[in-house]
Amino acid sequence: MKFFDNDPDDQLKLALAAAIAGVVITTLWGLFGLHQGSVLRIPQTLRGDVVHALERADLASLEVDMHGQRALLTGFVANRGQIDEARRTALTAAGPGGPWAGGVTAVDVLGVHVGTVERPFAWRAWRDGSSLVLSGAVPSERARRTLLTEAGALFPNAVSLDQMHAAGGAPSSNWTAVALDALKQLSMLNSGEARISDNEIVITGGGTQAAVDVLRAHYQQPPAPFRARLETSVQ
Repeated sequence: MKFFDNDPDDQLKLALAAAIAGVVITTLWGLFGLHQGSVLRIPQTLRGDVVHALERADLASLEVDMHGQRALLTGFVANRGQIDEARRTALTAAGPGGPWAGGVTAVDVLGVHVGTVERPFAWRAWRDGSSLVLSGAVPSERARRTLLTEAGALFPNAVSLDQMHAAGGAPSSNWTAVALDALKQLSMLNSGEARISDNEIVITGGGTQAAVDVLRAHYQQPPAPFRARLETSVQ
């Protein structure tokens, strides 16, 4: 049986097929590979660019979501001029912006409103008997709903009491994620409270040795720009 021959036409066909396969593999890697230019990572990378740009423009309180290359901003600012500034800042966070220049192609600011900006931006969650009380400022109504939902999941035996209100002034676009994490850490203790005042996270309370050790390790390097202070004891 003859598997190969030296026919030039066959060799040319094999070479062309190999070249085409190489192009396809390279293209797929470029689009979907595990690198920063991948289609799968573009929204994540662009969100980071937008967050950093808003921080530099003193608009860090706005929340940022990416729908592909389209940025969705939500939250509160002090005046209407800052809404236009937020749009421009987000659009040019990773280059000139627009559909043909790469980076952010469009910015939706329908969720950005002029409202109260609070200093300090303070939030608190604590246990009060059979209840979990959540009070203080949150960056949006969506953040408020998210925290209530997570509180119900983390403290299934407690009634969540909502005393929160939406306002501007959060120190970071990642504030909601930091507050959700603080709730999770609080749930590991037997008692206590979690507070966030501007960029300081404070966890107080008591729990098992293991829970306290995990909590201390967790907050050794809190996410920027936050710092953490723990007032915990072993019970």
